[in-house]
Amino acid sequence: MFRVQVDVLVLYNAIPDLSPINLGPESGMEWKDEYSVGVAKFDADHMIILDLINTHLSTEINLDTVQFILDQLNEYTTEHFDLEEEHMDRIGYPNLADHQRKHIEMKSHLDFIRNQVTAGNTDTIELTTTFLNDWWDNHILIEDMAYKHFELETLNAETDN
Repeated sequence: MFRVQVDVLVLYNAIPDLSPINLGPESGMEWKDEYSVGVAKFDADHMIILDLINTHLSTEINLDTVQFILDQLNEYTTEHFDLEEEHMDRIGYPNLADHQRKHIEMKSHLDFIRNQVTAGNTDTIELTTTFLNDWWDNHILIEDMAYKHFELETLNAETDN
């Protein structure tokens, strides 16, 4: 669903092309293999966040752009969080409850910012920057990497036996 909406907006020059192949130094952060959590679907979702961060950084930002970014995040987070939590449960990740709590907090924060944008609060532009950076730096690169490392350690322990 996200890709179709983006394609239409790109077609009408409403936003820049967010395709992963168009990411580069000139448009912000680039996807690196080290960002992978080892699950293709989750990596694709994380690329969407990276695309949205790059859009936020590379576009003349206004409330309409912020609203678009937040709406896209809102659309995909429920499914992404649910699938990610199911995966963590399947692999027996011991910190699942804490990760679920963090997902709830992030969704709540996202809802708060979306409400502020809807109300026309221009302070949300900076708040969105902080939120997106925190999502990338702390949630994806630290919290999500923790379940990746747990899964790899579990697989290694199983193959050693």
